[in-house]
Amino acid sequence: MAEDGARGGARRHGRQTPGNLSLARPFHKCLGEHPGQGVAAGRNSLLVEGFGDLGYVLGDTALQREARFWIDSVLGSQREDGWFGPRELLTSLGGKADLWPHMVILNVLQSFHEATDDRRVIPFMTRYFRWQDALPAESFGAGYWPRFRMGDNIESALWLYNRTGEAWLLGLARKMHEHMARWDTAVVNWHNVNVAQGFRAPAVYYQAGCDITLLNAAERNYRKVRSEYGQFPGGGFCRG
Repeated sequence: MAEDGARGGARRHGRQTPGNLSLARPFHKCLGEHPGQGVAAGRNSLLVEGFGDLGYVLGDTALQREARFWIDSVLGSQREDGWFGPRELLTSLGGKADLWPHMVILNVLQSFHEATDDRRVIPFMTRYFRWQDALPAESFGAGYWPRFRMGDNIESALWLYNRTGEAWLLGLARKMHEHMARWDTAVVNWHNVNVAQGFRAPAVYYQAGCDITLLNAAERNYRKVRSEYGQFPGGGFCRG
């Protein structure tokens, strides 16, 4: 019987992807890098996110094992101060840290925790956000990608707050919101991925800010994007 619906589509995609991450392992060996420490960790973070989520939804143990290889490496890369992953990213933005690759990995860890209840994730993320909380506030507006996509960082901080109840995380979310690109004022960038991740940032922060204008801003952004872009057959859309 042919598979149909979202689950069938996801399963077909899963069958097409198993080689991607396993092929990346020799790449790390050639560079002499640990998967959680080398520059390629950032490049592979989006792949890990897709592999993990597909594996959990489909119950595919092969995909789960491949994602787990990278997740264990990330969890083993954390320094005492809370930073994890590539050391060069600590100063790669004119002396400031590049927070964008970590936002993707935090989403990976959230899905991993929700699927497995792994006890390492909550302390790991708590240490990392403690490190972030000690940064100068302007650090949350540094760099092109982090500035426009900081809403993802806010989402992860609030995900952690909902599991620990530690109030300082709400203050951290406020600092991020105040210094990131302000999607609550307008569609501030038209890069397609930035739009997808940024238009909803005000609604994400609404969970902490509790200001109805934040929800209205996300709705306004959505309507602005849909009015500026034209949809084409197949469901996609692009700006004319």
